[in-house]
Amino acid sequence: MSIKYRSSALQELSYRGFIYQTIENENVSLDDLLHQEEVTIYLGIDPTSHSLHVGNLSGLMMMKWMQKQGHKVILIIGGATARIGDPSGRNKEREVLDANIISSNISYIRSFLEKFFFTDDTSSLPVEILDNYTWLNNVKYLDILNEFGKLISVNYMLSAEMIKNRIDNEIHLSFLEFNYSLLQAYDFLHLYRNKGCKVQVGGSDQWFNITMGIDMVHKITNESLYAITWPLVLDNQGNKLGKSAGNAIFIDPKFTSAYDYWQYWRNVDDNDVIKFLKIFTFLNRDEIERISTLNINDAKKFLQMKLLLLFLEKNH
Repeated sequence: MSIKYRSSALQELSYRGFIYQTIENENVSLDDLLHQEEVTIYLGIDPTSHSLHVGNLSGLMMMKWMQKQGHKVILIIGGATARIGDPSGRNKEREVLDANIISSNISYIRSFLEKFFFTDDTSSLPVEILDNYTWLNNVKYLDILNEFGKLISVNYMLSAEMIKNRIDNEIHLSFLEFNYSLLQAYDFLHLYRNKGCKVQVGGSDQWFNITMGIDMVHKITNESLYAITWPLVLDNQGNKLGKSAGNAIFIDPKFTSAYDYWQYWRNVDDNDVIKFLKIFTFLNRDEIERISTLNINDAKKFLQMKLLLLFLEKNH
């Protein structure tokens, strides 16, 4: 049975398949919060590659819908966290990136995000693009230990699936990676204190990182914050799409040509066509329902054309 939401934002997200898990406030539900006021929401993206990919695009579409519904969007480019590397979903240590490479990646990603979010129909709606290096670079390690140290349970951190899998399989886990969740938690604390941010969104593989941040903010400020995760976009073999998995479909033509991008959407599973039209396009419900009555090849052509136009528009 589908949930009936009061807020137009959650109605839209639910219809489009963006809601996988939520973290609620026991006093005020996320639905009531989004229904009653303009809410500040953030998404973090680590600049570990020069280009974003289709796996990132689902999160951007989700935030775009939140923007369209009148909520304030904050996009965090992880200039600091990219220097550590998120161990989530990885069975080996992430390569440490050179600062110059990170800086170059940030420049491209920021340019893409500006084109994606500052468009004619939503240019007046609030969006901020920030780099977490600007505040994390100024935080002293002793300050983090003093504020967070006694509140963090090492037992809890070791229970995280991403950590437990490494340990159980005797795969190297550096102390650097082990600190990633701590810095992401600090981001949420910083954004709550300085921007009034109450909601974090992320892929379902970010559940532990997000819940740790919410737990830390609650212990320090006594404020209960919120989160939404979306289901990961998987390939036909059920694998996460991404650079680490080696199956990323980039949205920069320097890495994925327009032809290969077109072919990717042509070859998606027939059962995913309508699902992807909901996630990756701004077609309204009537248009999607009409397309769902067409034969599958014609429906795929709509998907291909809409995604190719998005690909070309945001890269020029």
